Amino acid sequence: MKRQFRLLVMVAALVAALAFGTALANAAIGTTPEKVLDKAGLKLVANLKHENLEVRAKAAEKLGEKCCKDAVAPLVEMMKSDTDAGARIVAANALAKIKDYSVITAMREQAAKDANKTVRYALNAIADQMEKEKPKANS
Repeated sequence: MKRQFRLLVMVAALVAALAFGTALANAAIGTTPEKVLDKAGLKLVANLKHENLEVRAKAAEKLGEKCCKDAVAPLVEMMKSDTDAGARIVAANALAKIKDYSVITAMREQAAKDANKTVRYALNAIADQMEKEKPKANS
């Protein structure tokens, strides 16, 4: 039981560090989201369904780094349906890097029903971080 708790704490810390670090890096280098997928981006999207876990995870990570808004729907699908728990978390991290705040609801819904406890915890942590970063609407 203690081991599982420690694992959850480590995953949460990693998720927070990734989200915070990416935000700082993007701000420092002035990264702006790409609107349209180029040829390499299309290949990355195709690789989200590759049979090899490492290929899927690397593709999701790269799409997040590119901040491509056109990759949001395929990444949401990966977050919801990938057979590997780690890949679902990687997809959620990529979505956080893209900063499309419309995915927060889908992330919370998946967190509520995911079979893996670590994934549920990680998705909620990522969604919480995105809520904090979300620009406030002018009232």
